This record gives sequence, structure tokens and C-alpha cells, in this order.
Amino acid sequence: MRPALPEHYRPIWKAREEAWQDHWGYAPFVEEDYRRWLDSPLFDPALWKVAWEGDRVAGMVLNRIDEAENARQRRRAATRRMSFVLRPWRPWRGAGATYPEHRDVPRSSMDETALGVDTQNPSCALGLYQDIGYGEVHRHTIYRKHME
Repeated sequence: MRPALPEHYRPIWKAREEAWQDHWGYAPFVEEDYRRWLDSPLFDPALWKVAWEGDRVAGMVLNRIDEAENARQRRRAATRRMSFVLRPWRPWRGAGATYPEHRDVPRSSMDETALGVDTQNPSCALGLYQDIGYGEVHRHTIYRKHME
């Protein structure tokens, strides 16, 4: 594990896309998406944890704190915006107990952490999150109809 430095942003972005291919609704990322990501007011690499093997990203937890949302909800919450482990490192070595997670968010200032998960994810992410203490709060069903 090591911090994300500016020279790591592009390799991290590419690893995100590689991991995202397993998610429903995947569409290839474009350069505009990368620029928007870098310019987001929620872009805070200090909250990320990146697992590396040599110079290759093996997995990552991208945490964020949305102060505006916290004010609207009257809470202090961090959000696990994206977590992934790339295929060559699945299942995650060391299982859920060592999976990089929310404990690296400034705990003294947060009351909770939250995430969303695709329950049909082929890497069994739902079970991993349950193993490290997350519980279901809301369930959403998404319907799609292909138009011809």
C-alpha cells in the first residue's frame, strides 16, 4: 500500500476501467471522463488506498467525503465511491480482514461510511463487504429496456 501521487493518477484511472468492465452498464472510458474525474470537487487522493504489486495497481479503495451531502443529510459520513481488485489478484489475497477499506478515512470526524454494491458482481463483492461489517440499508432495482 502506498499513497496516490499525481504520477499515479493515469495508471489508477486505467486500472479503474479494467476493473469496471465487470460491472453492469460498462461503457469504455474516454479522455473527457478522465478530465472530469481530475476536476471533480470530490477528487481527494489523500483518502484513497491503493494496493500495488511492483508498478501495477492490484486494487484500490477510492473514498470520498462529500461535505455538501453531509450537511443536507445532517450526518458525518464518508463514502466508499469505488473499490476494486483486478482479476489477477482475485480473490483478494488475505480475504476481507486485510482488504483495504474505510478504516483509512479520518475516523475521528466521521460517524459512518457507506457504499453501493452490484449484487451480481462476478467477484462476489457483496459477500466481502458483509464480511468486513457492512450491512444493507437500501436496495435498488434497476430496469433496462433495449430499444431497437
